[in-house]
Amino acid sequence: MLTNRNLGLDLMRLFAIYFVLIEHGGKNPFGDVLLGGLGVEIFFVLSGFLIGRIIIREFKDFKGYETFRHFWVNRWFRTLPLYYLALLVQILLSNKMEWGYLYYLVFLQNNFYGISLFPISWSLVVEEWFYLGLPFVFFLWNPSNQRSHFNVICFVTRSVVISTAASPTPPAAP
Repeated sequence: MLTNRNLGLDLMRLFAIYFVLIEHGGKNPFGDVLLGGLGVEIFFVLSGFLIGRIIIREFKDFKGYETFRHFWVNRWFRTLPLYYLALLVQILLSNKMEWGYLYYLVFLQNNFYGISLFPISWSLVVEEWFYLGLPFVFFLWNPSNQRSHFNVICFVTRSVVISTAASPTPPAAP
């Protein structure tokens, strides 16, 4: 059976899952090394790499807003239905209704409300805002613009530094 899977990427996923499970299981054989955080960072790197490849492919034939819409619809149909189902279950199990829960609907809980209702959602917030912002980076980096590679590298570097500085600190592992 032929497949488009990449063994190296699958191994990275395996280790990332293993690290997160070890951290949540409380049986970390490596002492003070925060394996859960490392696992999440590996997932973020994999996501950036894989999503970056998808969006580069889509932006080769840029069709304006349609390109953005196609990318966002494809990403959101993969993540949002299960997120909203899990959020609904969390709200029902909490036995209380607060206006602050509305921040969870638009992925602003990390910034304005806190994540006490659904702590694991902090990483999805980062992912969804990444999905929102990345197409604009590629749009601004349109190769048909006569920008030099140096200007593109400077733009991407500034974007990463600013977004990293503006990002909230993730919660400590339990």
